[in-house]
Amino acid sequence: MEKAGIYIHFPFCKSRCDYCDFNTCAGMESHISAYCESMQKEISFTSQRFKNDFHIRSIYLGGGTPSYLPAVNIQQIIQTVRRNFKVCPDLEVSMEANPADIQPSKVSLWQAAGINRLSIGMQSARDKELALLGRRHRWLDVQQAVQVAKDAGFTNINLDVMFGLPGQTMRHWQSTVKKVLRLAPTHLSLYALTVEEGTPIARKMTSGQVPMVDEDLAGDMYEWVMEFLPQYGFEQYEISNWAKQDNDVDYCCQHNLLYWRNATYLGLGVAAHSHYGQQRWSNKTDILEYIQTVDEAAAFALPELPCPWGDMFEELSLSEEMNDTAMMGLRLVKEGLRNDLFIQKFGCSLFEVYHDQIEELCNEGLLEVDYDCKGSIHLTRRGCMVGNQVFMRFLSG
Repeated sequence: MEKAGIYIHFPFCKSRCDYCDFNTCAGMESHISAYCESMQKEISFTSQRFKNDFHIRSIYLGGGTPSYLPAVNIQQIIQTVRRNFKVCPDLEVSMEANPADIQPSKVSLWQAAGINRLSIGMQSARDKELALLGRRHRWLDVQQAVQVAKDAGFTNINLDVMFGLPGQTMRHWQSTVKKVLRLAPTHLSLYALTVEEGTPIARKMTSGQVPMVDEDLAGDMYEWVMEFLPQYGFEQYEISNWAKQDNDVDYCCQHNLLYWRNATYLGLGVAAHSHYGQQRWSNKTDILEYIQTVDEAAAFALPELPCPWGDMFEELSLSEEMNDTAMMGLRLVKEGLRNDLFIQKFGCSLFEVYHDQIEELCNEGLLEVDYDCKGSIHLTRRGCMVGNQVFMRFLSG
């Protein structure tokens, strides 16, 4: 039976970061209980439609700041998923966490709920940079949080770190990475800052309060870390993600691998996105509207897709589904886009569908073909540096 993932969105935050452009909110704690109750209803509805179609390989609690919620709400949501879906015995349950929320009392409850992977939003080891980003923690909080998690028995810990920050030097970036390694995480997600229009940090840049991002320097930072981390046992398996190498344990994020393989995932909660077959849909983006429509639907029979709490629903054409599969698969630096899986899914070879793009990009040194690995294509080191340009070529073919 096919394996799928479930993404659960918690939009609540104690405060919003200055760079954040996600569907998040601060100051709406009074709605947490009602929101979680509505989400449990959505889980029940969704399971009635899909529970016999696949086994759940991963649950990912994102946001927002899931760790900010009372632990009892997190427990109830995970229990509801387990009660309504068939789950794999090696189920991965990840939760995003702010370092300031990671306290011994909460961590023990998270673990009891079945969470076995923490993704900690560290972002930087420099307090000045954390303040610039509007984060509510400091470097000391990160160190303490990792230790608390390890003391509680967590062995699968990711750290999210950002580079290309306003005013950040190469020396600052290298220092942050070296401090990260001293914490001995098993996974690293390293992202260049994306400045979204309308965010506080974008306004500060426009007004001259903070310097503009140096994109060339950010590229140098990325290139340096690609060369540096393998020396410490980290393998880059995706454009922005590195996993510790262990013969017995796979520390790659199993949930995100489903995204990059363009597999099935269900999104639950406000603004969450789903993908199944050649269908994509998303939920309403307003918290109160989401709660109201889910609660109203509970009084009626199982709704058809799109659900009443849905915001977008679309049927993808075969070419659109192929393009999505190609672009997502190319993000996997190690595995690449595999021809055997492409044939299995679509009944034709990616070398037939994308012959011209593959030939041109290989000639330009941005792609390479691994004929010994089931005919996969990979981004080269140079290709990783300009990944978006490569992906767009698969859209324009």
